Amino acid sequence: MLRRRLDSSVWLFLACFVFLGWSVGPASADQSDEPVGWEVLPSGLIEVQYDRSGDGVPDHVTLHQIAWSGWTTRPIEEIEAQARLDGQWIFIVEYDQDRFVYLAKAVPLFWADDPAQRGGWTALPVDSPGRAPTDGASTCPVCTR
Repeated sequence: MLRRRLDSSVWLFLACFVFLGWSVGPASADQSDEPVGWEVLPSGLIEVQYDRSGDGVPDHVTLHQIAWSGWTTRPIEEIEAQARLDGQWIFIVEYDQDRFVYLAKAVPLFWADDPAQRGGWTALPVDSPGRAPTDGASTCPVCTR
């Protein structure tokens, strides 16, 4: 009787462990994380960097097309409202009295992973095999410096 109870307890524990592992699942390449940084590239793209491993070093990037950039004194709330209507992300560099604003398309053109974190990125189109396009709207509507 004791052995039977022990066996059923072990099976119950294993079933819970398997279910927990199945429900949480592995971290996927499409998991949306908060950006850890961004850079404007000479090509007219904005590189948004993500740290998916949690060690503080970027290991995933998305490249977004800059739709507009320029100086403005408009309030940030006004810029945010317009960007939301247009489905764009806002990247802002603050200065004393005004700001330089980049409006970028929310859907990235390219993405890249660097799991070894050596800085060697190979950009792939968002619609490349094995990668579902993401709208990006949930991760970075407004980024400031």
